[in-house]
Amino acid sequence: MTRQVKVKICGNTRKEDVEHAIISGADAIGFIVGFPSTPRNLDLDKAEQLMKDIPKSIERVVVTNEDDQYLLYKIAEKLPITAIQLISHGSYSQEIREIFPGIQLIKVIHVEPETLIQSVSNFSKDYDTILLDTKTKDIPGGTGLTHDWSLSRKAVTIIHPTPVILAGGLTPNNVEEAVRIVKPYYVDISSGVESASGIKDHNKVETFIKRAKGVKI
Repeated sequence: MTRQVKVKICGNTRKEDVEHAIISGADAIGFIVGFPSTPRNLDLDKAEQLMKDIPKSIERVVVTNEDDQYLLYKIAEKLPITAIQLISHGSYSQEIREIFPGIQLIKVIHVEPETLIQSVSNFSKDYDTILLDTKTKDIPGGTGLTHDWSLSRKAVTIIHPTPVILAGGLTPNNVEEAVRIVKPYYVDISSGVESASGIKDHNKVETFIKRAKGVKI
């Protein structure tokens, strides 16, 4: 039985980009909170404004720092999220579940040959979904750098049926190959469909979604 990959458009900063991604067939819309070093960062008020009119059928995802407990509580209190994408070097804490009851927990893991399999095996026990991204200096994606997709494919196989999101350097030009090799549940893109940092190129978004979903896996 074949299926289509789902698509998450991340790093949104403008309402017109959110609306366009939804019209183009995105399954999830992502927003970055708590990383002031990136031009895609939003404060809570802006994130709430961009999220409030998203249809219930679309996942609303916040990408944030798992170690900032105060911010986590503020996100849980203020934002209508369905999933939270967590970046941290620390281990799992049960408190995350308590802060976000009923919310999908996504753990970001950087693809490094020496540690990837152990990491995904460990974290897939406690998180609902694993996101595989390219190793960077503590920034929440948007690097434009790919990694070894054969390693990502191995991780997908090992932790099945835990869903895996593939991120890191995806573009409209390479997403079909990435989907065929890795066979992830989701693909996640930010900088690969931008005309400037935080500004989405609508033609690229449309092309990316169409090509990703055109691959049967």
